Amino acid sequence: MPSTQSISLITSWSEVRQQLAPHWDEILERSAYPSVFQTWDYIDAWMGQAGVAFAPQVIVVEENGEPIAIAPMTLGPMMVMGKPLLRQLTFLGCGGFGLSEYLDFLIPEGREQELLPAIFAELKGATGGQWDVINFPLMRAEAASTSWLREHLTAHMGVRLEPEDRCDSPYLPLPASWDDFMGSRSPSFRKAFKRKWNKLHREHEVKLLEVGVDCSVEDGIEHIVHLHNQRWGEESQAFSDAQFAALHRELAPRLHAAQRLCIILLEIDGEIAAGRYDFVYRGVLWNYQSGWLPKYQKLSPGVVMLGHSLQWAMRHGLKEYDFLIGESAYKASWSSAERQLASLQAFHPQSMRAKAFQVVRALKRMARRN
Repeated sequence: MPSTQSISLITSWSEVRQQLAPHWDEILERSAYPSVFQTWDYIDAWMGQAGVAFAPQVIVVEENGEPIAIAPMTLGPMMVMGKPLLRQLTFLGCGGFGLSEYLDFLIPEGREQELLPAIFAELKGATGGQWDVINFPLMRAEAASTSWLREHLTAHMGVRLEPEDRCDSPYLPLPASWDDFMGSRSPSFRKAFKRKWNKLHREHEVKLLEVGVDCSVEDGIEHIVHLHNQRWGEESQAFSDAQFAALHRELAPRLHAAQRLCIILLEIDGEIAAGRYDFVYRGVLWNYQSGWLPKYQKLSPGVVMLGHSLQWAMRHGLKEYDFLIGESAYKASWSSAERQLASLQAFHPQSMRAKAFQVVRALKRMARRN
């Protein structure tokens, strides 16, 4: 008997929780490139902090009464120079707070070309002129859904895609042991790392604490918030933001319960001096946030903590360390491969706010060239 397919839009998060929470991660696992930023715990915690500014636009495809695909989107403010000047249609997890990458639609691998046209037909009819800009950031450049959007978004939504932004996301395929990793590095890398490692461990009493084992998750995330803010101060766009910090105070215990959390703290001479806050998902340790007390800067706590994190990942049989996006010398030094993430954007042709924004942006670009 042929399957019966239906498609619907859910705009209430309580309904999303009721209808999709039991199925979300299972559907995600069937997609081509699942990421920790698409998991139910991450998205639900994010929505718990997003508030009324972000309206769910979650499209569900069902076959024979069972959900098989989810388009996890939201209508919310797009920040321009710190102000919510535009209304964007984007993925859940994006917006004025949160640092989310590897975003996509939750569609069974191989069915993207089949299901995306129906999803966007439903989306166009439901959202109409409620948005100024479609913004799909940080998708895997080679994903089938990314390719479909490049080729078909214009026809389905009546928009013109902006020039595509791409960025590199470095990663490290993990060998079986720390010795294997060090053996793969250059002599200068090995010498520099051993000098920093030995100096710290020779001159100070050092203790490594694993959150959830040696201290509570709640205490661990408070240490991370404090250490990160101490290290970065006003430069930080992460834990210095109250909404961002509240998200991770809720998220960390949930990820720990699902065995998807790695928080490691470094104690130097009895004081919590440094820490790393990373995610674990599908054999990957995802590099997220870190921090340390500035008075220990000369002991290279960031480098030492990264070494401890990689050793932890290898002991637990993980296969990759993903550094996520961002240009940093340490990422270039420690990674051995890169993958590209693509960001797609298109403005609503009838939106006056979008037109005004584009004119101002063009004028600023001209001024910079001159």
